[in-house]
Amino acid sequence: MSTVTSRQNISSGTRCKLAILLAVATSLAMAAGGEVVWPGGGVSVVAGKCAKTEVRDGVLYVTATPPGRPNVWPAAYFTFPKTRDLSGVETVAVTFTNCCAETLRLCVKIKAVTEQGQVPQGGMSVQPGASRTYRLSLFLSNWIFDAPHGLVGLKVNPPVGGASSFSLEKTRSIAVFLPAGSENVTFGVSRVELLSNGGAPTAQKVLRAASFSPWVDAFGQANYVEWPDKVHSAEEIRAKGEAEEKELAARPQAIPDADRFGGWAKGPQLKATGHFRTEKVGGKWWLVDPDGHLFFSQGVDHVGNPSATPIRGREHYFEKLPPETGPTKAFWGMMKWKALRYYYSDPAHVPSKTFDFGSYNLYLKYGDDWRAKNVAAIHRRMRSWGLNTIAASATSVATAGESRMPYTTWIRAKSRPIETVKAHWGSLLDPFAPEFAENARKGAEGLKAYADDPWCIGFFSGNEQSWDSSETGLARKILDAPDDQPAKVEFLRRLAEKGIATNAVPDGELRAFGIAVAEKYYSTVRDAARAVAPNLLYLGDRLAWGCPDVVRAAAKYADVVTMNVYDFQPTRDLPPGSEDKPIMITEFHFGCYDTGYFYASLIPVKDQTARAAAYRAYVRAALDNPRYVGTHWFCWRDCPITGYCGEGANAQCGLVSMADVPYGELIGAIREIAAELYPRRAR
Repeated sequence: MSTVTSRQNISSGTRCKLAILLAVATSLAMAAGGEVVWPGGGVSVVAGKCAKTEVRDGVLYVTATPPGRPNVWPAAYFTFPKTRDLSGVETVAVTFTNCCAETLRLCVKIKAVTEQGQVPQGGMSVQPGASRTYRLSLFLSNWIFDAPHGLVGLKVNPPVGGASSFSLEKTRSIAVFLPAGSENVTFGVSRVELLSNGGAPTAQKVLRAASFSPWVDAFGQANYVEWPDKVHSAEEIRAKGEAEEKELAARPQAIPDADRFGGWAKGPQLKATGHFRTEKVGGKWWLVDPDGHLFFSQGVDHVGNPSATPIRGREHYFEKLPPETGPTKAFWGMMKWKALRYYYSDPAHVPSKTFDFGSYNLYLKYGDDWRAKNVAAIHRRMRSWGLNTIAASATSVATAGESRMPYTTWIRAKSRPIETVKAHWGSLLDPFAPEFAENARKGAEGLKAYADDPWCIGFFSGNEQSWDSSETGLARKILDAPDDQPAKVEFLRRLAEKGIATNAVPDGELRAFGIAVAEKYYSTVRDAARAVAPNLLYLGDRLAWGCPDVVRAAAKYADVVTMNVYDFQPTRDLPPGSEDKPIMITEFHFGCYDTGYFYASLIPVKDQTARAAAYRAYVRAALDNPRYVGTHWFCWRDCPITGYCGEGANAQCGLVSMADVPYGELIGAIREIAAELYPRRAR
């Protein structure tokens, strides 16, 4: 390896070589039914920006070179001699090896001459020194348009032409890449294969763009496809609800030997403190519930949240919208703000009227008292299904009525953002801004309402914040901020004390200040919360990205490090040098296209049967990991098929449909896991 740093564990190469040898042996066995394009398949290898490649012993090593840049994904491209027709290929399989001492997110993407719709891409996490094969399916979508459709306001648009998410007939290359901003990390690629099913792609229904609208029925469902649990009338919604209530009554609790919190009543009796806490038992981390019983948090996010979708400019999408007056007036709203991206980010398209199909269908199901009846039903459902945590949701859903359920809450600590440090959801808050500490104290005041509630597990302080992926990138971007940016002012002060010029800051100083920013954030939040609610667990900020230094800072100050891990396996761990703390997975999911959605979630699978199988495999892997203390599914209800306000998310990712009908295969998998939850974890 030509670029080896102290963070990598490949100085001798032994660990990486062993993993690669095993990976090659495995992929050779798999290759019997496919075409190997690397090594020896005639493709050329091209390094992208911020990347360096080296081939040794038939393995391609890719290193992300400093400085890491925002919006640049260090990549290598396996490029065909001329455009290649992949329309008969179902899966691209890439065997990766992580040659570093930290978990890496490694991704695959198909590049073609003309890209439109949803480009086939995806990724997975690979643990230090390990090898995994990622299989990118090119034919998951059930739907294809015969011509440009002109649909707007969707996070993911449907494909047009060809037999995939875009035209595979003119494929240029297969890209392997790291998250934007990565630097000083190396991975190996030992195999790239094309796998097919007799050369026949998955059948797709061709939709006629000219006559497609209206394509959403009166209940917010796709009207161009049928499936077993689709509803066609208000009477059918009520009938399905009544049938489900009988099932819930017959199966009130799916977790055997559960105590009132959903903990393990027949497990070891530990100290009962009246609050949730963490403890390591038999070498495994656990949550301990207020009664002193072992507790694994099997939860779901966004329980009971509204599902409004914008209407303006898309009125013709809908078959029938209820009146804006009378009883259905409550389900109409107004989006007065610009969306983060896509169609409704244009000021010309806002304000927009909105309609909430999810709440409207609950009204059809339960009548005028639908809110209270729905909350009560949620509690019955969760216990019957084997879920024990209302996570990242409105606390009113967990605390309303006589029935209770363990839940999480939030602390809001606002401040001036650092505009030069951005990611998907916006800019990173500046923890050195004077108002950050003050707002953290004010936000902590809101925790007083939950401080003595034994059902409250703890609190989050953010979600998928814009932590930089490289150890030096955060400080570099702060130096690019305006001169009055508080974090920049602090950094310049520290550099001046050491006599360091801003145009020649050593990497060590850049990294040290990045650590200081992260520690300032986590310590400020922790101290503010402990002053008013010392018994609530600090559950971190639901990390989706961030370099190892950020994770180490979270582990130093949070009671539980929380991560959103979208993958087929939960492989994230704390980096070397971290304090020993438990991890909670606060978002994961799987989805598919069989109910007419154009976006099958962040981790798409073939159908509902595959969705249930993926759930079982994921949670079992978490139960077997001694550091994990919970898994939270995202989310309760499918996104609106026409997209949420704000971002346009239109994913099929719910436990229940927009008509509030549970996905039977998935619920069956959750119940199956619930039945083995504690014995498997404790074995």
